[in-house]
Amino acid sequence: TNGIFAWFPTFIKPIILIDVWDYNTLLINSAIYGQSPTTIVAQANYNFGLIGVVLIPIIYGYIIKKFEIYLESDKNYLLSKVIYVVLGFYLAKGILYFSFYNIMINTFFIAIGYIIYIIINNIKKLK
Repeated sequence: TNGIFAWFPTFIKPIILIDVWDYNTLLINSAIYGQSPTTIVAQANYNFGLIGVVLIPIIYGYIIKKFEIYLESDKNYLLSKVIYVVLGFYLAKGILYFSFYNIMINTFFIAIGYIIYIIINNIKKLK
């Protein structure tokens, strides 16, 4: 649930939870510096137990496929390909270093950039 509110400023977030990477680091209880990231399998197990190990990768794959279909149908070829590569990098990285919060934070600039592009494009069409 931390990831759902990732794009919100801290003072607006209704609840502040410990990040899954921090939780994973506490479970390992090692003297290492930094965080111990989780894989998609570990994250799914933390969230939903053994059913999550099957459910989360299926949902993740479904979401990625929806983005892929949308970007392939977009009429702006260059912008779609740039978003496809950048988004693909962060979503692929999410398999080995899975944290919904981290994925949302890393993709924020893509969403904002696309919104700005749409606004500017619509303003140009009005002129």
